[in-house]
Amino acid sequence: MHKAIILDIEGTIRPISFVHDVLFPYSTERLLDYLRRNPLSNDLMEEILIENKKDFSNGYFAEIKNPQNIREIPAYLYHLFQVDCKFGPLK
Repeated sequence: MHKAIILDIEGTIRPISFVHDVLFPYSTERLLDYLRRNPLSNDLMEEILIENKKDFSNGYFAEIKNPQNIREIPAYLYHLFQVDCKFGPLK
């Protein structure tokens, strides 16, 4: 059972800055713990690795070499937060 539902609020019921100033920091602070408790599905992991290969080939981020390493995936996801990437699995 879900405890919460997050809706697209950016610019609708809150200022756009709310997402960057409140929601992004909230998410990044909790990301590693969340991933430890909720392993990514194979489909999500595959999408993340495909996106990472694109970023690596363009020189934007290091290649994820060991997706099972609990630090590599969050580091890449933090990067996507920072560059405000509109990446489906991140949303």
